[in-house]
Amino acid sequence: MQLTRRGNVTRAIHSAELEDQTVSSDFLDAANEYIKGTINADELVERTKTRIMKRDSESAAK
Repeated sequence: MQLTRRGNVTRAIHSAELEDQTVSSDFLDAANEYIKGTINADELVERTKTRIMKRDSESAAK
């Protein structure tokens, strides 16, 4: 299963890079937890959404 999860993460990162997006170290940390099976895909998505919403609200406050 780790190979499938690793492949999913690799494709997601590649997709982001193709769209000229950067991948944060926070995402990579969460993605590694997903690969190890510590969290599931839903939790990875939820963490990513939460991080993006926090970043956007902090940017809007400036």
